[in-house]
Amino acid sequence: NNGSIIARRDFVGNPNGERHHFELTVLSDKSVAFSTANNQNNSLYTAQLQSSSNTVTLNTWHYVSCSFENGNVIIYVDGQVVASQNFGYKEMYPNSHWLNFGIVHRSGGNQFFNEFEGQITNIEIWAKSLSQQQIQQYMNCPPVGSESGLVGYWNFEEGSGNTVYDQTSNGNNVIINGATYNSNVPLQSCNLTTVNGCDS
Repeated sequence: NNGSIIARRDFVGNPNGERHHFELTVLSDKSVAFSTANNQNNSLYTAQLQSSSNTVTLNTWHYVSCSFENGNVIIYVDGQVVASQNFGYKEMYPNSHWLNFGIVHRSGGNQFFNEFEGQITNIEIWAKSLSQQQIQQYMNCPPVGSESGLVGYWNFEEGSGNTVYDQTSNGNNVIINGATYNSNVPLQSCNLTTVNGCDS
């Protein structure tokens, strides 16, 4: 089944239909897809990109990322580019609907779908496009929450309760519905080095 990693989508009713700011999804063929769309103005807002099938592997942790800048879309898996396309100048439709992790939740139409049947351990949202080198850096050494341009960061390390705290100063905390914590997650470590290149 298709599984949404992160989404901000809404259905505003026919004839207006679907409008979404973005969605990053693992599809049933194990490809990764990004989409932003407004079917009332496709020329300005719609950009949809999908990697090849079997980009991700079942029962394996992956670091999935996507950058969008003026219609240039790049999808990364484990720090490597798996799909890219320049759609010409595009914008993300400015949808202020709910932000969802692991499922799509819309206010109308089919309200709940694309439930992610897996585990999520880290979600970051940046207000700027990161380079491949920066993506690889944060894959190995996660942000602390105060980095320039980081507008949302959830590391799911609370361990209990139903609130996931935004590690940035923006305080966009998340309410958990039906998910559970699991401590069996990949370790990330930041190698501290001195100017001489030796571990400190």
